[in-house]
Amino acid sequence: MRSKWVINFGMDQDIQVLAGDLKLDILKLRLSNSYERYLATLFFNRRSENFAEESEEMLAIWYFRAALSQFQGILDLVTSDIPSDRKQIWKRHEIKKNLDSHELVFTMTRVRNLALHTRKLESKMENQEVTFLPGGMRDVMYLMLNPITIDDFEQGHRPKPEFIEWFNRQAINWSANALLTEAAFVLMAALNNFVSMNVEYIGQQEDALDKIQRAERALSFE
Repeated sequence: MRSKWVINFGMDQDIQVLAGDLKLDILKLRLSNSYERYLATLFFNRRSENFAEESEEMLAIWYFRAALSQFQGILDLVTSDIPSDRKQIWKRHEIKKNLDSHELVFTMTRVRNLALHTRKLESKMENQEVTFLPGGMRDVMYLMLNPITIDDFEQGHRPKPEFIEWFNRQAINWSANALLTEAAFVLMAALNNFVSMNVEYIGQQEDALDKIQRAERALSFE
């Protein structure tokens, strides 16, 4: 079961437990396009995780790539819901700067580029013993990322060496799907803060409620 507490971590602190659930009632109506991409990220990532548990490696990889693509879309579409005369609020905001320098979020956007545009992102299946409450111990198959290197990335798109070192350390203990879930949580929590701080500048699109209801129904059918 996921913790309900947000765990803050940095490069000097490894991920100890995944962060908990988010309430995004304001965000999903104000940034409906980003929220829809978030739901799509969860959908494809969970499918990937399910296929990994069934030892269907290729399907797990395909769905993980799809989830990474949707994850990038969360960021790409933030300004699509902001009036044209207010877009600079996001582009200059401290929260955006923090996300651009966040070791997990930023590195995951670069991992997305490797997965979609190169053959350099490699992975493996790994069996781990997991404790379930209730239920006890059982073996679970996970999709794990192989270490990445700075040479995997093009000039101008490289994470800092310390980001790569930190990311590789997390990838030893956490599955590819768990890392993406955590990155999506961090990203959405930050966007939720941004919306709460600037709600008067971000209007609600007319079709937002219908769009979100359809997206949430789709996620519930997985």
